[in-house]
Amino acid sequence: SQRVGRLVARAAAERMTPYVLELGGKNPVLVDTSLDSVEVAARRIAWGRTLNAGQVCVAPDYVVCLEGIADRFEAALVAAFAEMYGPDPARSADLGRLITPA
Repeated sequence: SQRVGRLVARAAAERMTPYVLELGGKNPVLVDTSLDSVEVAARRIAWGRTLNAGQVCVAPDYVVCLEGIADRFEAALVAAFAEMYGPDPARSADLGRLITPA
């Protein structure tokens, strides 16, 4: 919000501290039938979503699929996550986490 942005800017200025505010937004991905490979698209989208534990300003937030390709894409996306993080991503040592258990 603007209010929080102003508070952060004021606090940083008082302490002469450099800062960057992530402005946020939504990053949709459109998947249509012109793809050369649904599997390649799914792997790239899965990678982009999980890069740096998802804390990248251009990480995909949601996918919009055309009806004719949605089922194939969903299966490819599930397979891509399984390939990257195993059958149970919650147990994967390769999946980044923002909070570690105490």
